[in-house]
Amino acid sequence: MHKIRIYCTGLFATILSFVLLAGFSPGLLMAKTDAIWIAPAKAERKVSGRPGQSQHPAGHGEESAPQSGRPAQTKQSGRPGGRPSGSGGEHAGHGGSSGRFESEHRPLPVRTYQILPEQILPDAKAIMLQADGTAADLAVETCHTNVFSLKLPMDDGPMHGPNHIYVIDKQVRDGALEIRTAKWLTIHHSCGWGHDYRNDPDRLAPRPLPSAPLDIVMEGLWDGNFHNALHSGDELVIRVYSFGKPAPGATVRITTEKGWTAEKQANAEGVVRIQLIRDYYPPTWKLFNRSTLGRLALTAEYIEEGSFQYKGESLDKTRYLTSFSWKYVPAQADYNSYLYGLLIGTLAFLGSGFGVYHYRLRRKKPQQVIVFDE
Repeated sequence: MHKIRIYCTGLFATILSFVLLAGFSPGLLMAKTDAIWIAPAKAERKVSGRPGQSQHPAGHGEESAPQSGRPAQTKQSGRPGGRPSGSGGEHAGHGGSSGRFESEHRPLPVRTYQILPEQILPDAKAIMLQADGTAADLAVETCHTNVFSLKLPMDDGPMHGPNHIYVIDKQVRDGALEIRTAKWLTIHHSCGWGHDYRNDPDRLAPRPLPSAPLDIVMEGLWDGNFHNALHSGDELVIRVYSFGKPAPGATVRITTEKGWTAEKQANAEGVVRIQLIRDYYPPTWKLFNRSTLGRLALTAEYIEEGSFQYKGESLDKTRYLTSFSWKYVPAQADYNSYLYGLLIGTLAFLGSGFGVYHYRLRRKKPQQVIVFDE
C-alpha cells in the first residue's frame, strides 16, 4: 500500500493553504461548485531520470506553485513558435515545469499535492490507478491543510506512464448523500528509462477506475511519447463513468482559466463532445509562443434516485460529483500558417531567381569571331 502523508505545521500550513488556493483557483474555480480538486502543492527537488544519479538543488527545473493569482510568467523567445527559456514553460527540451502542471518528462521521486478548496472528511479514501492498469489503495492522514505527498519509483515499472490519483469522500447534504471525487493525472516518464512503452496501446489507452463513484475519462490528452497533445480548438471527447459503467444524463461543465464555459449532458453511452475554444491571441505576432499553456477544469454531476439507509439515516437521492483539470497549447494551425507563408515566400524567391536566370540565358547571343583576310 502506498502512503499519503498530510503535513500539519500549524500557522505556516494554514498560510500555505491560502497561498496555494490563490495560485490555483482564479479562472479554474470561477464556476461555483461543491467539487473538491487536486493540484500540485509545492516545489520538490529534481532528480535525473536515471537511477543512482545525485539530486540537483531545488530551484533548478523544479515543480512549484505560483505565489499569486496571476499565471506563472515565462521569458519568451520573441519568434513565433519559440520555446520559453530558463526553467519556465511546460518543458523546454525536457526542461522545467510551468508551476501549475507537471512536466511529462521531469519525473520526481516525490510528488506533493493540495486538496482544494476545503477540508476533506476524516473517512476519505484515496486510490491510484497505475499506468499498467492496476489499482492501489492510498492511506490518507487528514488535517486542515490537506497537503499530501506520494512516492514514485524512479525506474521503468508499473507507474511508467500516465497515473491517475483519486480522492473520494462522502457526506450528507440537503437530504442527499453527496459523494465527491477529485482526480489528478501525473505522467511519470523519463527518456533514461527507455521507450519500451512508446505507442503501446495498453499504456496509452485512457481507462476508468471501476471503483470510482464518478469518473471523467478524456481521449487525446497525450501522444505516443507521453507528451501533452491537447490543443485549443480540439474537439474534446469526454466519457463519464459511474462505478465503471457509462453514466447517461450526467452534466459535464468545462471552464478555462480565461472564463470560457460550456455545459452539456452525456448521451446514452455517457459520452460528451465539446469543442475547446481557441483563446490565445497575443497583442502582436512577435509575442506568439506555441508552448504557452492554458488551463481547463472539468466537473461532472450525476444524480441517482432511490431510497436507502446511510449511517442510520433514510435518504432518497445520491449526488455524485467529480473534478479533473488539464492543460492545452495553441492550435497548430495558428503557427503552421507562419511556416506555410515562409515556405511560399522561399519558393517564390527561388522561382523568380530561376526565371531571371532563364530569361538572361535565352537573351544571351553566342560569341561571333570575324577574321579579315586581306
